[in-house]
Amino acid sequence: MDATIKRAREHFDWLACCHFDRLTVKEIAHLDGESWLRDYDSISLAITDTATLCGLTIDRPRSRPPKTDR
Repeated sequence: MDATIKRAREHFDWLACCHFDRLTVKEIAHLDGESWLRDYDSISLAITDTATLCGLTIDRPRSRPPKTDR
């Protein structure tokens, strides 16, 4: 089976917006003004897959401190 080649430019654009501009998936979905066409989970998956392809780790901002075991 042949490996899938990622060619969708928008996936690389989304990764750049997430990685460099620190935009959220919701903000990225609204960039083109047609967010109703976008599924947030699909955008998130595309960003994650493209980051893996490029060897990048996405540091997601945390809304609250991580839980600790007590």
